[in-house]
Amino acid sequence: MRRTALRCCALVVTGTLMAAGCGSNDAETAVLKEHTNSIGMTFKLVPAGQFTMGNAKHADSLRASYAGSSNADFADESPARPVRLTKPFFFSVTEVTQEHYQKVMGANPSVNKSPKCPVDSVSWEDAHRFCQKLSEQEGRTYRLPTEAEWEYACRAGTSTQFYFGDDPAALAEHGWYADNAGKKSHPVGEKKANPWGFHDMHGNVSEWCGDWFDTDTYSFTKTPDPTGPLTGSGRVIRGGSWDSRAVLCRATRRTRELPSFKNATLGLRVVLEPTAAD
Repeated sequence: MRRTALRCCALVVTGTLMAAGCGSNDAETAVLKEHTNSIGMTFKLVPAGQFTMGNAKHADSLRASYAGSSNADFADESPARPVRLTKPFFFSVTEVTQEHYQKVMGANPSVNKSPKCPVDSVSWEDAHRFCQKLSEQEGRTYRLPTEAEWEYACRAGTSTQFYFGDDPAALAEHGWYADNAGKKSHPVGEKKANPWGFHDMHGNVSEWCGDWFDTDTYSFTKTPDPTGPLTGSGRVIRGGSWDSRAVLCRATRRTRELPSFKNATLGLRVVLEPTAAD
């Protein structure tokens, strides 16, 4: 018999969350319903809601704000626009660990091997297969997050460059990146969580999303519940990694790689779709 633990907590925010227009970093900490599956992965139930997706700042302003970003291209982070997510979703509290991945896939491809560290060297195709096998094992639907779901959960009611504010100097308290990681990933959950309780949203390993990438996605994709273009130049990657400068770990930063690409900076986090019983 599969052992599944379900823990319910009081919900500080009820109904639909309205994250658009929140203050710089004053989002209230939400206590969300939790679910722990049979292999020990913990999820929090993110309510449906609305937020501003993308970056409202001009690219030149962003380049001036971050050292070493003079050649960075911020154009694909705009235009910022309101996005509504109409369905709640369970989002994993941490990145998928090597321990979790081993239990499902029977192998650990990681370069930086340690059971509590995030699995790395996982392609989008590998991540998709992990979700399929975990779904079969648990009898529930697991998948990669859409890009909109990822940013909504990362922002957690904020509208700043990072969920904790705009100052990259504070990133060391919240994530592992190039300035503090020592050229490797670290056990998940060691840094401060965001206001909704999600760890390592900035740094540690970059995370695959389900969407295809397009530089002009924000100009034409539908809302509510955007899922990106039907095809693209690669699959979306979010969050930055232990090898990234602070500017590359921001909440709105977008990049992509081919679905077959894998390296030691790249892992995943997953969504569990709720059922009527949840």
